[in-house]
Amino acid sequence: MRKNIKKDNILKRRKLVLEMSKLGLNRISKNSLDCIDEYVISELKNIFKLLKEELDVNGKKTLEKRDVEKVLKELNQEDEFEI
Repeated sequence: MRKNIKKDNILKRRKLVLEMSKLGLNRISKNSLDCIDEYVISELKNIFKLLKEELDVNGKKTLEKRDVEKVLKELNQEDEFEI
């Protein structure tokens, strides 16, 4: 199991490096990738909490695409107001 986690981390890191290099960031340290990874995971946890809350409010058990779109739209609107 530990080996699979390591393999997944390498794949995530490669995808991040590929996307960053497409934007012109060629030299990237491991620490910066770890920092980005932590940030993305924390943002995803926040989104998952909002999605769970949406399901609870609507009394639904299945998460659907329109639920996700609604939550992301609300989240984007909140971000615009904070700026």
